[in-house]
Amino acid sequence: MPKSLSKFLTGAFEFANCLENDDNTGLDVWEWLMDLSRTMQIGGQGPLPGKLHVNSIYSGGHSGRRHTFIVGLDDSRFPGTGRQDPLLLDSERNKISKDLSTASGRLLKNREDFARLLVRLRGNITLSYCCRNLNDDREMFPSSVMWSAYRILSGNHEGDMEEFFKWIGDPVSFAPNTSERYINSTEWWLWRMCGEEKIKNSDEVIGECYFNLHAGFLARKARESDSFTEYDGYVPES
Repeated sequence: MPKSLSKFLTGAFEFANCLENDDNTGLDVWEWLMDLSRTMQIGGQGPLPGKLHVNSIYSGGHSGRRHTFIVGLDDSRFPGTGRQDPLLLDSERNKISKDLSTASGRLLKNREDFARLLVRLRGNITLSYCCRNLNDDREMFPSSVMWSAYRILSGNHEGDMEEFFKWIGDPVSFAPNTSERYINSTEWWLWRMCGEEKIKNSDEVIGECYFNLHAGFLARKARESDSFTEYDGYVPES
């Protein structure tokens, strides 16, 4: 057995024994697990030739890559919500000590860290944000840093949201609106089936390539008809 695996199993047994001990009431297991998922790295590697390198805004920008793609710049994710601690508000924290963290201070630090990241980067930089939440089909909006970048690059320092959307163009997604934007067969099918040029016999075309979908189309058509078919429970042999 490898030494690393042996140490892991030993630590797991010791931790299990620790949880069974009622005297360890000061340990919040759920909080420990949540903190572990945020701080622990599995199989982490530095930037390697020919491979994508993923990092956070707080520690990225040191790989020297010529192309950098920054994701997650919507207003609900970055720079943050700025919610104050309901038990100890920012004004109360300032009265106690200037060293205590505040909601406004955290937002300012996030913006400063992002500015430091941009300073470290070289080459082409692409900023992006999610414009729609697919879970509840809700529209999402850009972060303040996206607004700042738009006003600087476009020269329109008083630009509003409508002008911003015209400037960035149509959203890019897994359902491309042109033939040049799909990167695999799934996106190609989405482009052909959902694009502006509608295919009249789309069910037949899909059915010729995917037998299971063809069988599903037949079942749906039979269930929607007024006839009593095998898809409704008609089994004459029985």
